[in-house]
Formats: sequence, C-alpha cells, structure tokens
Amino acid sequence: MRTQRDATEAKLKDLREASDTAWDDMKSGFDKAWDSLSSSFNSAMSRFKG
Repeated sequence: MRTQRDATEAKLKDLREASDTAWDDMKSGFDKAWDSLSSSFNSAMSRFKG
C-alpha cells in the first residue's frame, strides 16, 4: 500500500507541474492510481473488520 501511496503522491506532484494541454493525460493517470490505492485500502480495512 505504501508503494501505491507513493505513486499517487508522484502523480499529484506531476499534476501540479503539468500544463493545461497535458491535464487530461495526467488526470487519467491520477485517477487510475487513486482507484488502485482506494481498492488496496478497502481490502486492508475489510481484513481488520474480519
């Protein structure tokens, strides 16, 4: 999960630095990273809830 968090942070950094023309590409990549992180978090939480 830490690796996915780091990847998400990197995408956010890229988003801050992206030009307007690159916004759609960056947003797509960020959305995928966010979905992956969210899925991992939910999976981990379900294990704790048992």
